[in-house]
Amino acid sequence: MPIYRVETSDLESLAAISDAAIEHGVSAPPEVLADFKQLCRKYTALDSDNPECAFLKFVEVDVILGYILVKDYWNLSNLFVLPAHQKRGVGKALLEEALSICRANSSRGYVRLNSSLNAVQFYQRLGFVEADERVVRRPYSVPMEYLL
Repeated sequence: MPIYRVETSDLESLAAISDAAIEHGVSAPPEVLADFKQLCRKYTALDSDNPECAFLKFVEVDVILGYILVKDYWNLSNLFVLPAHQKRGVGKALLEEALSICRANSSRGYVRLNSSLNAVQFYQRLGFVEADERVVRRPYSVPMEYLL
């Protein structure tokens, strides 16, 4: 499987992937999209050397097609795939590999995320459910969780 741990040298490619995926698939006002892009860049930079996370990339013919970041083995912060490669199993492969790592390392027993509205069905197909009312809700996302 062409999935590897992210390296610091990948950060520029990851930013381009998340920017393209956000522009393609997140329905929100431009200022919200800009803030979301900056937040993604911040997380990827902060966690590029963090051993306490599942931070993986999917590579095909030396090109990164997508990446996933699960901080502290429970907080799925980023899962992005280049728009031209969506719906081809890249996101599913990344998520399944990250969940496997989280099962082996998490003390919480779950993985949580705030899904963009367009990705809710993707996560549901892979076993995620909408999180309970204790989780903070935002206008452009749906809080979800997966029991490990």
